[in-house]
Amino acid sequence: MARHYGRAFRGERVVSKVPAGHWKTTTFVGALRATGIAALLMVDGPMNGDVFLAYVQQHLRPRFSPATW
Repeated sequence: MARHYGRAFRGERVVSKVPAGHWKTTTFVGALRATGIAALLMVDGPMNGDVFLAYVQQHLRPRFSPATW
């Protein structure tokens, strides 16, 4: 986070270091049942359509098929 204010001598410019903005996003997804949390998934990066489809096919469908009710 960059500072919004700084001090410098009159007529001089404030020079300061700021982060370069290379942050990593981690997405955490889970399903909530009456018995607790199930089908957890953590993804390095943001959620997109391909990741969501893979989550549904690989985690939700096997866990919540009618045979497990």
